[in-house]
Amino acid sequence: KFNDIVENINNFTPKQIKKRTKSNISKAEEKALENLKRNQNIVIKKADKGGATVIINKTDYQIGMNKILSDKDTYEKIDAHVTVEVVKREVMKFLEENKKLFTQNEIKYLQQYEMRLAYIYGLPKIHKCQTLKDKIKENPTKNGEFKADITDLQIPYRPIVSGTGCPIKRLCELAKIILRPFEQSIEHLIIDTDDFLRKLPQETDYKPTLIAVDIIALYPSINNELAIEALKFWFNKYNEKFLRNFNLEFTINLIKFIQNHVYLTFNDSTYKQIQGTAMGKDHAPPYANLVIGYLITKKLYPKLAKKYGPACETHIKNNLKLFLDDGFIMLNEKYIPAENLLLELNSLDKTIKFTMEKSSESIAFLDVKINIKPNIFVSNTYTIETDIYSKPTDTFQLFSFQVMCTTSYS
Repeated sequence: KFNDIVENINNFTPKQIKKRTKSNISKAEEKALENLKRNQNIVIKKADKGGATVIINKTDYQIGMNKILSDKDTYEKIDAHVTVEVVKREVMKFLEENKKLFTQNEIKYLQQYEMRLAYIYGLPKIHKCQTLKDKIKENPTKNGEFKADITDLQIPYRPIVSGTGCPIKRLCELAKIILRPFEQSIEHLIIDTDDFLRKLPQETDYKPTLIAVDIIALYPSINNELAIEALKFWFNKYNEKFLRNFNLEFTINLIKFIQNHVYLTFNDSTYKQIQGTAMGKDHAPPYANLVIGYLITKKLYPKLAKKYGPACETHIKNNLKLFLDDGFIMLNEKYIPAENLLLELNSLDKTIKFTMEKSSESIAFLDVKINIKPNIFVSNTYTIETDIYSKPTDTFQLFSFQVMCTTSYS
């Protein structure tokens, strides 16, 4: 599979498009965009969720990002001597040590491309700010515009590492290809909203407590040693899922190499991420899923069986659904109270922490609103209904189904 990808990329020749496309905005709008682009006092970012465009004072943005980078458990500011060439030489050395696993074309693909150090930026998480949501509710606008002071609202940022072209970019692609088959073995994992709806029952014979859990800053919170422990668990359990001649020893060395070479820049300074993984890296989603899957499978389930009984373990296994850092459970509290379940989740690892929302009637998970209603035809049963959910900060921006992108995305 990996060799096929390399061959396809090497043989790809884009067609020359000579026809000039017609602009879909007016001259005045083009001029306004140019003026915004030239303004050195602002930063324009898309919101973390909801499709909104956020214009931020540059000083406020830098304060927010410097606050993230000041976390010395996750980031280390380093001297400028760490250049692209320095990291590239280490990549070449790693590949030379493992050259028997690759073809010449694969070696060439993994190390010969235009490189630069990754850079970090932040997406404003306006959906996390209750003050902003309240203000939008009080003063709704037809055009979706809303002006507020980011600093006063204390809106956090989601750190994203743009790794396109960085020296370990293609090693991360390789790690993703190797990890994906193991990720598919996680029973409680859901891949998207459609998968969640397929696995959600239509009715239940008990009145459930609807629970939505969230993991705080999952990616940077993953302890490097925990990640290696988790990956070894999955690799030993499903050793047959390794592709080609890749094996446990090589994959662990690959992950450790990536962990030790996450260099990024911000405001002319260079940092090294010393803990966790970076959002924006290709392998990050399966990497994170395998770590959380390990904590749930190896630690949570046995603990529940021991403290609350096998029936509790089975109940949680049958009802827990996780999508990266978001989880959903239809909980029968006769097995375990919701508060106790949260305590057990937060006891799994000292750096990974869960928050919980619960309701006996309705709750949101991903872009789905789940509602519980008594079945009027059958006593002591409850019907599960779903609807589309959107966050209060959502701008409801849509595009034509005919645009040039994949059908699944449309």
